[in-house]
Amino acid sequence: MTDRLPTELVLAILQEAAELSIAAGDRAIVVSMALTAKFVHKLVRPIIFRRVVMTSENTRLVGDLLQSDSVAALIHELCIAHAGWHKGEAGAAKLSQIRCIRGFRHTTESLIKGLPESGRASLSKVQVWNDKVFPVPPSVTHICLLFDGICAPSPIAVASWTRAVPSLTHIGCEFVARQEMSSWDTTAEPEKIAAGMRDAIAAGGQQLVELAVRLCGNVSDDHWESLLVALRTISIANQDMHLGRRLRIWRDERVLFDLDEDLKISADDALAGVDVWSEARSFDELYNMRTMRG
Repeated sequence: MTDRLPTELVLAILQEAAELSIAAGDRAIVVSMALTAKFVHKLVRPIIFRRVVMTSENTRLVGDLLQSDSVAALIHELCIAHAGWHKGEAGAAKLSQIRCIRGFRHTTESLIKGLPESGRASLSKVQVWNDKVFPVPPSVTHICLLFDGICAPSPIAVASWTRAVPSLTHIGCEFVARQEMSSWDTTAEPEKIAAGMRDAIAAGGQQLVELAVRLCGNVSDDHWESLLVALRTISIANQDMHLGRRLRIWRDERVLFDLDEDLKISADDALAGVDVWSEARSFDELYNMRTMRG
């Protein structure tokens, strides 16, 4: 039947199937597709290696991939979910088309130092488990800071990053409260979290186009409602800040029990292309949804 279809349509169908399988976390299907024919292998190979995640289980395999000229050039997003890996600078030497790096601060900083000139020019997103400022290329427009625990975005961190990186327009803050910690409902006060978001946007000045915040871990409906109401009050009182469109929030309702599970979820998200930018919604949209439900 496929021989009756235009070649371009067949290729489009195969590529879409590969993209959807990768997004669903089923790389095995795409690998099987690649083994069916040479032209299919050529088509889906860049999709297979577009996003690569290093964990404690596959360190050697990913290390070998980074040493391969043909594979490393295909990697657009690299996540290091393994705190013990210390070969970043050497492993980054062939990442010529890298666009996003995720990882612990020491590995991320080391990877960026080792990038070739083309890799430094293509890098636009950095996610790091820390808020300490370190040098990034002027091509970077998005920085995401990942924290353990419950708190509001830090105005000091936002101001420090925007001063250090003139090209930076988007900052993300991810706050993960694992089950072993206190919940948002018993620890965080919605009014203080809302005020912290306002202060962080103010600290970024006109340079900061968007602040995206992920709240992960047992945020109840009542707590979420209180946060939206507090933000609405602040937004009305500070209309010149355009809080409604500059603030984006991801209410991540997944419950993570410990650090190992947190790292696994982070790895799965990286493989699927999920991050705070893809999941967060503008405060205006979230508040309007609340109003319609009411």
